[in-house]
Amino acid sequence: MPAHRPLATVIESCSIPEPNSGCFLWLGVLQKDGYGTLTNGGRPLLAHRAAWEVAFGVPPADKYVLHKCDVPWCVNPAHLYIGTQFDNMRDAVQRRRHCNSKKTHCKRGHELAGENLYEYTNKGRPARCCRRCHNAAHRAR
Repeated sequence: MPAHRPLATVIESCSIPEPNSGCFLWLGVLQKDGYGTLTNGGRPLLAHRAAWEVAFGVPPADKYVLHKCDVPWCVNPAHLYIGTQFDNMRDAVQRRRHCNSKKTHCKRGHELAGENLYEYTNKGRPARCCRRCHNAAHRAR
């Protein structure tokens, strides 16, 4: 994108509304993980973070711009909110987007469901494991 174009113009011209979900889908460059990217004045930006900046101002540097809609290429400011890394990881686990939250069985073959699913917080991050393995390790200690 040329550096002289205002950020709001770039966001508007590189996205289209999706009528069923209300998402504004990014048509520009996408990263491997699906997040839109752009360059503004030589500075690389995530498209959804730029959309937040246009709508609400520059987000705090230590905060994340998160999606309510779980669509990484959505740039609709109404679908975005500010949060921490903890919020981001908690959402990923709750919405089954985190790599470990997609596992159906532990490494010993026990199913990760129902009474056997143990969910907890580890150093401020949400985590999950097999209750049978967790209890066996606790007894061994």
